[in-house]
Amino acid sequence: FSRERDVDPVGACVGMKGTRVQSIIRELRGEKIDIVEWSDDPVVLVTSALSPARVQRVTIIDEAEKVMEVVVEDRQLSLAIGKKGQNVRLAAKLTGWKIDIKSEEEKRREVEAQFEGFDAERAQADIAASLLALEGFDERMWQTLQDSSLNTVERLIHQTTQELGQILGIGDELATAIQKVALDTVSARRPAEALDALFSADPDQVETALNQSKTVVATSSGDTISEVAGATTSEVANDHADIKSKDVVDPIAVDASTGETAKTQEPSK
Repeated sequence: FSRERDVDPVGACVGMKGTRVQSIIRELRGEKIDIVEWSDDPVVLVTSALSPARVQRVTIIDEAEKVMEVVVEDRQLSLAIGKKGQNVRLAAKLTGWKIDIKSEEEKRREVEAQFEGFDAERAQADIAASLLALEGFDERMWQTLQDSSLNTVERLIHQTTQELGQILGIGDELATAIQKVALDTVSARRPAEALDALFSADPDQVETALNQSKTVVATSSGDTISEVAGATTSEVANDHADIKSKDVVDPIAVDASTGETAKTQEPSK
């Protein structure tokens, strides 16, 4: 065993022009041999074991259970896995680690889904806090909403005032106030989504909801609030396509290569 940089362990096993390894292959009647350089760093070892597939990054998921996630280029996925999973099984047996291989595209979709779920949960928490602060609304009503079909912000906005009142057993005034809170929650997060919710809602709600959302429309379209206030529902609706086409800056920037509970390392080059 040597740590000298001048020592080439792989080259020593292969020999000049492959003479050493070729003699062993002949003895084994043509058995294919891969020579992997050992390392005490599991990330380096797994990267070497999966060669010639190019590994983009390795994330240690559970060090105690020896579980890691390996991300490779999209076109390298089949090479890394091998025929019927042979390559990854051999690499796992060689290194002693459980290896989960994913393509970059698969990992990107997974991370996006996680953050979409987180965003939805945060929206639910925001609207719950806002509704419980509303006079006349209590925890029993919130639980009723969660147990009914109105368990998302979008569904709550799209429901008619009369139907919402029947479900909660309340009057139109409180039902309207509840929907305004829901719309305000969406508009505070993403103006374009608020407009989507507004113009896909029940026609009876549009006029009321529009009056509650003039500030959002004015901010998104670039018009002044007074100009929007003077416009009819149909005029603002006709302008909606132009408003949606404008760039809306999402306040959340996601780095898909990091996670709070994961220890990520780039493979050595």
